[in-house]
Amino acid sequence: AAHFHGRMFLQYSAANVKCAQRFAAFEPPVRNADVRSYCTQRRDKSTAGGIKTDVAYEKIRVWQRNRSRDEEGRGGIQVTLDRVLGQIFTPMLGAACVKLAFFLALFGLVISVWGALARREDMIRSGKRAAYSVWALVLLAVLCLERAMIRRDYSLEYVVEQIDNSMPLYYRITALWGGMNGSLLWWALICASFTAACLTVNRDRFKELMPWVTATCCYVLAFLGLLVSFVCDPFLPLSESDPALGFAQLLAQTGDGKGLNPLLQTYWMTIHPPSLYVGYIGFTIPFAFCIAALVTNKVDQEFLRATRRWTLLSWSILGFGVMLGAKWAYEELGWGGYWGWDPVENASFMPWLVATAYVHSVIIQEKRGMLKGWNVFLILLTFLMTYFGTFLTRSGIVQSVHAFGSGPVGLLLGGFVLSLIVLCTYLVVIRHKALQAENEIEAVLSREATFLYNNVGLLGFMVMVFVGTMFPVFSEAVYEISSGAIGNGKVVVGPPFFNPLAGIITIGLLVLMGIGQLVAWRKTSGGAVRRNFTVPLLVTALSWVFFVIVLPKERQSLAGVFLLLGVVPFSAFGLL
Repeated sequence: AAHFHGRMFLQYSAANVKCAQRFAAFEPPVRNADVRSYCTQRRDKSTAGGIKTDVAYEKIRVWQRNRSRDEEGRGGIQVTLDRVLGQIFTPMLGAACVKLAFFLALFGLVISVWGALARREDMIRSGKRAAYSVWALVLLAVLCLERAMIRRDYSLEYVVEQIDNSMPLYYRITALWGGMNGSLLWWALICASFTAACLTVNRDRFKELMPWVTATCCYVLAFLGLLVSFVCDPFLPLSESDPALGFAQLLAQTGDGKGLNPLLQTYWMTIHPPSLYVGYIGFTIPFAFCIAALVTNKVDQEFLRATRRWTLLSWSILGFGVMLGAKWAYEELGWGGYWGWDPVENASFMPWLVATAYVHSVIIQEKRGMLKGWNVFLILLTFLMTYFGTFLTRSGIVQSVHAFGSGPVGLLLGGFVLSLIVLCTYLVVIRHKALQAENEIEAVLSREATFLYNNVGLLGFMVMVFVGTMFPVFSEAVYEISSGAIGNGKVVVGPPFFNPLAGIITIGLLVLMGIGQLVAWRKTSGGAVRRNFTVPLLVTALSWVFFVIVLPKERQSLAGVFLLLGVVPFSAFGLL
């Protein structure tokens, strides 16, 4: 500002320059029109270009007085607003909200089951109101924690762990899900939001299913509330922190927090973890409808209509989050690729594979009334795999740059998953007759058969990833049991194991994708096979010649292998 005003007044006398310097000292700078109004229009010709300083300085004093009054008014409003928000969104309020949300979730679970069994509408409404109240309380708790992190409230252990004085506002906001405690609270908020949205969308639909949907969602919310309230409390005061962690000593010595992990201080932190969480937690709604359908013995088209959009939404967002994580790993970790078969990467990939199988197999049930039991198995397995992935991330049984570390939360997550397995197994066993298909596959070469083969391939892919991920854990456990020694028994499983198998399975899935578009429902005749497969097979043969004989070996990429196997020709001909 001084440079600008100095340039503008070089043409004036020394008195004008002195006046310009006085104006340049004020912020914000005076408008050009104001400067010219008293520095040129009030020029006194009798004093060789000087100005009437008393008039000019009087204008300066008036402007300064008005500016100070405006700034005091604005500052007073900001201070008052900050004081009011500080009195409302306190850590004490946040801690009370999460504990009250836990007990309300338990109440919603009990009252919804009671109302469904007794067929009492008042109890069913109370269960829904409890679910809405849980959402409001968890949202208020998240706002309290976010305000503490934004304001660098070092009276909380979690703030000292995740925040330091040099972090900009952008990272202080995203640090909410940067650690174990805050990410679980964020997880609970997303789950409560999905529950509230489901209850709102279906308030006049699926009357018999909704009480059990509410109960199932409240069961999940109660478990998350248990973790956030009593195990991983993000509102734990620093005075009650474990001295072994050293957070209190760090703050006393440096006056600063530990700060967010440098690997997490990137723009990917804003979109990758939330998208994964939304994709994970979104499968709670299809899972809840599946439990409700099994309890009420209504595993039919109504169940499919209720879960279709929720499944597609969660599946799409989870796939998007997995791709974002691959891009983030490529930029930050220096793996030399987008996928390193890291255990936590695999944990996010496995539920997506199972959900992909469900998204395809549900079409068979809609078209032909088949694969009822298979679809129930897939949606239950998808939800279980989301919490199994959370168990891997937070239990400390696998080594990963993505893991949060070990702690008591891993044992509780394992118990929660085990309880879900027992519940699902019991419901499937008692409803096995209702899960029988209305029709059977009539021919090996038919569209429903190719869908089933595709499902088997996707599930086989998931099993391969699961075995490769958990084999080091199993091998170490067997070594410790057999030898009695601790450590040195873990076998490393990496890309040399995953890449060849993943390539073979993926090629098989792509071939089935091409063939599935050329075969008919129920049965494909010999004439239809000759008519539909002749052109793609000829193109496949020409592709083989081109990629194997014409091109040099260094250019025979994986894309060329896909093409020579006929994926592109089969798919293109099927679309025609």
